[in-house]
Amino acid sequence: MERYITDLIKKSVQDVTGLEFKLFMDFLRSLSIFGDTAPRESFQELIEIIQAQADLDAQFDVSDIDHIERWTSCIYMALPIFTRGASSSKFLNYFAKQIVPVFDKIPEEKKLDLLKTVAASSPYAVAQDSRQLLPSVVQLLKKYMPGKKVDDINHNYVECLLYTFHHLAHK
Repeated sequence: MERYITDLIKKSVQDVTGLEFKLFMDFLRSLSIFGDTAPRESFQELIEIIQAQADLDAQFDVSDIDHIERWTSCIYMALPIFTRGASSSKFLNYFAKQIVPVFDKIPEEKKLDLLKTVAASSPYAVAQDSRQLLPSVVQLLKKYMPGKKVDDINHNYVECLLYTFHHLAHK
């Protein structure tokens, strides 16, 4: 029965609001097939549902606030699943390839949310993803680290980037 419900939800989430998607995901996580004793493949199935909602195949559009918020909320929703062993590769690769090159163009009020979610997911990156993401993080660190003028530093950005750097470089 839980498998049938999961299949129905997977079909339904293609056209839902952010709140409805969160409700569906909370419900799925409450099912025993996705519970604490579930196999790793089950968690990967949940990540695939979230990845589909995040639309990781689409080009990142800095002018579309909904797209930025959807990506941020999806990776945030995936964090508890990353802790259970599901792969964060697609999200981190999307960040490195799609978001970092246009990071300057992202509205200021959204940059910190993006950096926080990447920082929170960095402990769950595998070594191969760490090697791919590290140059992008270093690039952003160089941009936001203070030079001779300490007045123009954004402490939140630097904190998130250093945290991310630490976890990626460790691997």
